[in-house]
Amino acid sequence: MATSSIFKNIVLKDKEEIEKFISALEKSQNKKNEEQFKSYQELKKEDLKEFFGE
Repeated sequence: MATSSIFKNIVLKDKEEIEKFISALEKSQNKKNEEQFKSYQELKKEDLKEFFGE
């Protein structure tokens, strides 16, 4: 998602749109933070040297 998208104004015209928007916000808030991060593996200096052939 582009960073600039968080600065956009939105216009909610009726009660149904407002309810959908609030529902979407609540659903996104309930997501686990774990899902947002990828797994990783720690590398040692020696591992990097081997990888880059130095």
